[in-house]
Amino acid sequence: MTLGATGPLSPSEKRPGVVAFGIFGDLPYTTAEEAVFPQLIQEMNQDDELEFVVHVGDFKDGGFTRCSDQVFRRVKTWFDLSQHSLIYTPGDNEWTDCHRPGLGKYDPLERLARLRQIFFEGEQSLGQRPLPLVRQSRDPAYTEFRENARWIMEGVVFATLHVVGSNNDLGRTAEGDAAHRRRMTATISWMKDAFALARTKEMGALVLIMQANPGFEEKPQRRTGYNAFLSELEAEAREFEKSVLLVHGDTHTFRVDRPFNGKQNGRPVENLTRLETFGSPHVGWVKVTIDPGAVAPFKFEPAGFEKKSRPPAPSPS
Repeated sequence: MTLGATGPLSPSEKRPGVVAFGIFGDLPYTTAEEAVFPQLIQEMNQDDELEFVVHVGDFKDGGFTRCSDQVFRRVKTWFDLSQHSLIYTPGDNEWTDCHRPGLGKYDPLERLARLRQIFFEGEQSLGQRPLPLVRQSRDPAYTEFRENARWIMEGVVFATLHVVGSNNDLGRTAEGDAAHRRRMTATISWMKDAFALARTKEMGALVLIMQANPGFEEKPQRRTGYNAFLSELEAEAREFEKSVLLVHGDTHTFRVDRPFNGKQNGRPVENLTRLETFGSPHVGWVKVTIDPGAVAPFKFEPAGFEKKSRPPAPSPS
């Protein structure tokens, strides 16, 4: 393992190697899923090839489980079972949707502040083998955004981006809309910084990780909370000459594709691949292996199912 999250990179860090990690999210939603969730983490613990694992948000359902400190701490206890480094990025079920009666009628922004206190303390990941992280909160302009994190491993830049479902918390209240605009200003800046770092440090690939499915196939008027982000992502990916992987959850569909496929504007973005991981009711995870020097740098292996029921790993289309 090589880390270069801060300062100049050594020559050995500039030579791309192979890195493997696990992706899971949109779990657990039900009591049955809660019962097996520790077993899912234990399954990932047994894979010695993994450098780290990432939960892409929605660690509870969006209709019935309260957004309480008790629930937050219980999930944190489960995350602490990971013998690998564990990185988490928030989902809408943990804060954006918490105004709903079934979730406790909380103030969403108060719940977000509590998430930051419980899950994003310190300058390292969760898990039993903490990974040093660079947090956006180091920037005096964005001190509250501790959840936006970055790390470098084997010639690959990784960054989490706080982009969530429920239209990215846009269009419900004036207060929420103002918070959305500030969060997206910060998140887009963080994404652009990750691309710049990958270019200037001559990295072999870039991986962006977030919760929301931003609706690549939707018309712009139906995805108002994501249009600015998608525009910047497309522009940055076109300028970046190496491979980009965008990882998300949200719509609970295991898929691998090239979401900027040219159907929207006739100009596909060939170097950007999208992975969406499993979600409830499928208790699974995806093993991702990156070889930046390969012609096809990304390999995806579904896991967490009985072998006979595992779906095949799709190829980018």
